[in-house]
Amino acid sequence: MAQAAAFLDVVERIYASALDDRMWAPALDGMAELLGAVGVSFEIIDKKSGRPVMIELGQRLETVDSAEYLDYYGGISPRVHRLGRMPAGRVSYDHLIISDDEIDRDEFYNDCLAPQGLRYFVAGHVLNTSGHAGVIAAQRSPAQGHAGPADIETVDRLLPHVRQALDLKFRLHDAGVQTDSLLGGLESLGEAAVVIDRSGLVLRANSAAAEVFSNGDGVTVAERRLCFSDRKAIAGFEAALASLSAAMGEADDIGRRNFAARRPSGRRPYLVAVRPLPVPSATVLAMPAAAIVFIRDPSAFVHLDAGLLRESYDLTAAELDIARAIDIGLSVAELAEQRGVAVSTVRTQLYALMAKLDVNRQTDLIRLLQQYRRPF
Repeated sequence: MAQAAAFLDVVERIYASALDDRMWAPALDGMAELLGAVGVSFEIIDKKSGRPVMIELGQRLETVDSAEYLDYYGGISPRVHRLGRMPAGRVSYDHLIISDDEIDRDEFYNDCLAPQGLRYFVAGHVLNTSGHAGVIAAQRSPAQGHAGPADIETVDRLLPHVRQALDLKFRLHDAGVQTDSLLGGLESLGEAAVVIDRSGLVLRANSAAAEVFSNGDGVTVAERRLCFSDRKAIAGFEAALASLSAAMGEADDIGRRNFAARRPSGRRPYLVAVRPLPVPSATVLAMPAAAIVFIRDPSAFVHLDAGLLRESYDLTAAELDIARAIDIGLSVAELAEQRGVAVSTVRTQLYALMAKLDVNRQTDLIRLLQQYRRPF
């Protein structure tokens, strides 16, 4: 019973960190206590270079020199090389990737970890995009030994909650939303967002959501409740609401909170994601908010990671503009009309973009651009 209460406390800290960066270190320390580890770290690995580009440490690991790790040791770590290739949702640990004999001879383990009293780890993969991987790792001492089945199971139960909290954090961060003005910040989002309580009662909706409701194409509000015309979407929403009230730790919670909503018009179904808000949000919002419902229209919402694409190929602003237009399905003629220029001008710019991206056909360009979409 005490272990279950401790798990719930850690989960609450995880979701609280989505709205308040100051709660991230306590969340990491809570995970360390739950796992009986020395401490827990969170790092993001650049897949192209195979090196960590960011690391955050709980207070229990405050003696670790993060700058030294990023500058040198992360680049020679056998862990990083393996973890950067693992899909999100997996759990990893030392004896999957390296033996104790190899640890005894390895520079990273001996020169970086040993002086800190660290040796083993158990990690959960929480992020996997075209360019980056994200990992939370519980660091263990030689005396604590390898992670056991109970530790691996606990990390596996924590993973969906960390992933959902990070999903919410990144969405709000991308929109420039500050934690002390969440409701106002919802207007900055590029997609419909609706704040609901545990029963599905709508507490607040941004203008993009209001536009979705006014269209009457499968998603509406009746008696202040979010309603779907598609039966499968109704069941999906009910399952998502039930998961908000259910005991934490269900490994499939994140799957139960994503569903499609078919539209009477026959247009592409809405993509719906229900993301829990932490308990402290009731104070922040001055209302019993339980979750934010994101409603995305895939035919209108573009999620091309323009920054990553520009950085990868050193694109100019004009070339990036062409890429965005092609990504949303505009033809050369349509783009020329929008810009008020000749079709030949746009076609010349398109050919220059394709040459820079090393593709010969427009279909190949579209396939390449799809690799630079941020995950939903």
